[in-house]
Amino acid sequence: AAMSLGIIEQCMDLCIKYAKERQSWGRPIGEYQLIQLKLANMEVARLNVQNLVFRYIELAQAGKQLSLGEASAMKLYSARVAVETAMEAVQLFGGNGYMAEYQVEQLARDAKILQIYGGTDAPFSDHGRTILKRHAFGLHMCALRPESRGFIALKSTNPNDAPLIQPNSLSAESDLRTLREGVKIARRVVAQPAFDAYRGEELNPGPSVQSDEDIDQFIRNTAITIYHPVGTAKMGNDASAVVDASLRVRGVQGLRVVDASIMPTLVGGNTNAPTIMIAEKASDLILGKLPLPPEHRAVAEDKTERFAAAR
Repeated sequence: AAMSLGIIEQCMDLCIKYAKERQSWGRPIGEYQLIQLKLANMEVARLNVQNLVFRYIELAQAGKQLSLGEASAMKLYSARVAVETAMEAVQLFGGNGYMAEYQVEQLARDAKILQIYGGTDAPFSDHGRTILKRHAFGLHMCALRPESRGFIALKSTNPNDAPLIQPNSLSAESDLRTLREGVKIARRVVAQPAFDAYRGEELNPGPSVQSDEDIDQFIRNTAITIYHPVGTAKMGNDASAVVDASLRVRGVQGLRVVDASIMPTLVGGNTNAPTIMIAEKASDLILGKLPLPPEHRAVAEDKTERFAAAR
């Protein structure tokens, strides 16, 4: 709730300043009713979340705790209104001719991340279908470079039939081995003294699951996708490539594929930003724009290399 309040207040500060400075038809846009309504909605969200934070502070000062229901409602509501407020801010900026403020976009991403990771009402599994009605923490193991390969195919000649989708998850032994080692590493991490004050009984996979075979069975029973399928229309020059280097479908005139399906392999992270990059590149190709000149941007690896060199 406190992080949501921070996002909401930053959005409001940026929007109020922008509404005073941005002119439309000779008047500050803040004088128009639609903009005033957006700012009013932001203020309502700010007051509501602020009251939730004050409620928690008052209880803490009295030596009391929120009930699980209250805490869940607080997280769920505050994360949701932070996203709504941030999207209102994006519309206010972008809806008046251009997206001028990168910080607003960043706040919107932060709010969405907060909703995904902080706005759930309790620890959960199976994509939220199973809710754990107690306090807990967990570690997530992910095979970022899976070697298992699935397929998508037509079910019939009827275009209205849903396609056949077979992900073939864990069909490659290396993927199972990666996740198995991840479980073992997670257990070693949580067993460290730093977790003594917070660690309770192991809920999953459970203390009885120790052998490689039992861990593998646990993984097979509980492993899930994290919504990053790619590669069903891969780009390339070989016989299995669906699109060429300009994303044009081979053998078909006037058709391109512009989404994550053209990635030959999965990137080591979320697919959202790379997909946006693919779309930006495709728009330049379609419009005939030349590539931008190379430009170096510092990344974390640069700092690591400099640190290593200094040592």
